[in-house]
Amino acid sequence: LERQGYSTKMQKFYYSSTKIMATFKAEVYAHQKRADGTYNIKIRVIHQKRKKYIPTTYYVTKDDLTRTTFKLKNQKYIDATDDMIKKYRSICDRMGERLKSMTVEQVVDAITNDLSLIHISEPTRPYGLNP
Repeated sequence: LERQGYSTKMQKFYYSSTKIMATFKAEVYAHQKRADGTYNIKIRVIHQKRKKYIPTTYYVTKDDLTRTTFKLKNQKYIDATDDMIKKYRSICDRMGERLKSMTVEQVVDAITNDLSLIHISEPTRPYGLNP
């Protein structure tokens, strides 16, 4: 846009108006260690510069995480959370332009209450992971 002669103000408007999609990332937080030594994996949702977290049914130990940054390193959990994130993105894609006017809370509500995520033929605990 700079090369096309747009002002900085116009560039900021363009970039802010094109970012309507919520972003998702699986995260584990060190300060949320349970008494049994496990950590819950959460899906961080960012929409319109606001964050909200969706807890998952997956719990990991320190062995499943990198030592300093607490990122997932166990491929089973990476695959499981990636599948969840793909489903969440699919729901957001179906919402289309309505997503622009929604708050992060409304996005999370729409994702967690979407009945298309529940498939009778799928097991409730994919990949044989512990809850």
